[in-house]
Order: sequence, then C-alpha cells, then structure tokens
Amino acid sequence: RKLQNTEVLAGSKTVLAVGPGRKADIDSVTGKLRLL
Repeated sequence: RKLQNTEVLAGSKTVLAVGPGRKADIDSVTGKLRLL
C-alpha cells in the first residue's frame, strides 16, 4: 500500500491538536515542540 505524504513549504506555519488525555501522556509527545 502506498502512503500519501503531505509536503509543507519551508517557513509555513502548521497546526497540531492533541488530546484529550492525561497531561503526562500529552507532555511526553509534545514536550519538545516549540510554541509560537
């Protein structure tokens, strides 16, 4: 099966929504992401 990948232009802003879930679980995934 071929995967479809989305390419985002350099410098573009993107959005990620995570949750609901326990704070510890979410932080383990998103803890190193930079906020704008």
